[in-house]
Amino acid sequence: MADVAVSVVIPTFNVAAQLHGLWASMRTSGLVGRVREIIVVDDGSTDGTAAAAEAFIADVHDPVTRIRLLRLPSNQGRFLARLAGARVAHFEFVLFLDTRLELPANFADRLFTYLPGDRCLQGVTRLDPDRTIFDRYWDRTHLVLFRRYYRDAERGLVITPENYDRYPKGTGVFACPRDVFLAACEPHEHAPLLNDDTALLLRIVRTHPIHVRPDFEFFWFPRRTLAGFLGRIWTRGPSSVEYHLFEARGAYFRLFLLVSVALAGQVLFIGFLPRMASWSVFEATVLVVMADVAIVVLTTAWFARGVGDFIVLAPLHLLVVVVAGTSVFWSVAAQLARRGIRRLQTGS
Repeated sequence: MADVAVSVVIPTFNVAAQLHGLWASMRTSGLVGRVREIIVVDDGSTDGTAAAAEAFIADVHDPVTRIRLLRLPSNQGRFLARLAGARVAHFEFVLFLDTRLELPANFADRLFTYLPGDRCLQGVTRLDPDRTIFDRYWDRTHLVLFRRYYRDAERGLVITPENYDRYPKGTGVFACPRDVFLAACEPHEHAPLLNDDTALLLRIVRTHPIHVRPDFEFFWFPRRTLAGFLGRIWTRGPSSVEYHLFEARGAYFRLFLLVSVALAGQVLFIGFLPRMASWSVFEATVLVVMADVAIVVLTTAWFARGVGDFIVLAPLHLLVVVVAGTSVFWSVAAQLARRGIRRLQTGS
């Protein structure tokens, strides 16, 4: 039986160096020659991404797979880049691939084994903890924070509206019918989502359950410099806030409230302790900082595997907590301002 017709859409922005690994794995995984088209969406890159994509296109002469580059005039963000690629795709299914990943050798076989029976199919993220300290950090923290997801995914998982908020979702490797994806994007076209995964996939899962198969997997690579890694942590603030705090209001919302109360308590402690005892503001602040560092130490011990892991990951975890926390609170303020402006404009 012939494979179902699939278009691959790869949104890219300033990732010329990462395209080489992705492209090589696409060839060795069997995608090239089995999917009907590959669309690389250059989202206004300035680092030679377009030239790298054009070189790959010129290198492939396959009678089955058509490869082309779609260049956006300026950076639109991942939501609009994916939408642009899906709009020009020609075939029934769309497979979205992020750039910072590599596909295993059996990826194409797995994809076409499950499609079209699984109408929506999400890949399982794997990391190589021995690659860099950043890979190790994501591997250790994700296996602890999302242990239920990885446990259930090993048995085969179907994400539905009823269990949607229990599991992490993503479009790093995600296949679905093209018309389903476009319909889910339509309400957000003129107000693009900051979080183009969680809220978007929620619209999809209401009509099409998302299947997670343990052998439909891929290797993902975080950024390899400290500045790039922490920069990505910072940009995750808006995406996590938009859905988890303002829409779902589940576990993340309760955690945010708990942290907010704790921070408020610390501020009050610093402000009132010097008045109640013979302490200076500096001494009270040092005590609060020491308490916060102790929390970071304990949480590092929670996910680290051994003393060596702890020593390597604790300093990075401290930086992540500071950057992520600052980003979340900044994003909450930005969202409140954004929503206030909308209410003023609509008069509601």
